Amino acid sequence: MIEDLKRIGLTEYEAKVYLALIKLRNATGGQISKESKVPHGKTYESLISLSEKRLITIIPVEPKMFKLIEPKRGLENLVNAKASSLQETEKTILSQIEKIKYLPKEETFKKLEVYSGVKKQFEIATEMIASARKQILIVSRGEKVPNSILQATKRFTDKGADFKIIVYEIEGNSEWLRKFKEVGMKLRYLKTGEFTIIIKDREEVLLVIKNPKNLEDRTVTRFRDRAIAEAMAVYFETIWKEASEIKI
Repeated sequence: MIEDLKRIGLTEYEAKVYLALIKLRNATGGQISKESKVPHGKTYESLISLSEKRLITIIPVEPKMFKLIEPKRGLENLVNAKASSLQETEKTILSQIEKIKYLPKEETFKKLEVYSGVKKQFEIATEMIASARKQILIVSRGEKVPNSILQATKRFTDKGADFKIIVYEIEGNSEWLRKFKEVGMKLRYLKTGEFTIIIKDREEVLLVIKNPKNLEDRTVTRFRDRAIAEAMAVYFETIWKEASEIKI
C-alpha cells in the first residue's frame, strides 16, 4: 500500500501517516506519530503536506486534531491536482515551442529527421547516449533494449555523467529495470502516455510515438534544436519531481 501511495505522489512518511489516520479517522499529532511510527517532527510536516494535498483536514483546537477526508474523495482530489499540474506544464511547454522561430525550409530539414520502426529508434538512441557529454534524460515504457544501449549507458555513467529515466510501466519490466539500475541509470516511476522521449545534453531530442496495437510500429522524430531540447528538459524536470522512486 505504501508503494502504491508513493506512486501517486506521497512521500514514504506521508504514506505512513496517511495510513495511520485511516485507522484512527481523527487524532492528535502525537497519537498519529505513535500509530505510524514516524518521528514526531516528521509527522507534523507530513500532516501539513497531506492537508495541502486535500487528503485530510486540520481542526483548529488545542491540541490540534487531524481528520481524515473520506479516502475516495481525498484521493480523487490528489489525482486531479496532479493532472492539473501536468496540464499547466504542458501549456507552458507548448507556449515556449510556439515562440520558436521557423527556419528556412532547407535549414529546417537539417534540424528535423523522421524515421519509423523500433530498430531505428534503438540505433539512434545508442548513438545519442554514446555521444552525450553530460546528461541523458529519458521517459520510456521501461521495455527491453539491445545490449548496445546498456553498454553505451555504462560507459556514460562510469564517467560520472547524469542519466535519469522515468518509466511508465513497471509490471512485466522488472528484469530490465534491474539491468537499467545496474548500468547506472537513476530510475523513477510516473504513469504518462505511450511515448518515449530522449533528451541529450539539452541540445537534441528523440521523440517516439508508438502504435498501441503494434509496439514494433512507431514514428521516430529527431530534433537537433536547443530550444526544443531545453523545453523538453524543463518538462522532464517537472515530472521527475512528481515521479516516485523505484525499488528493485
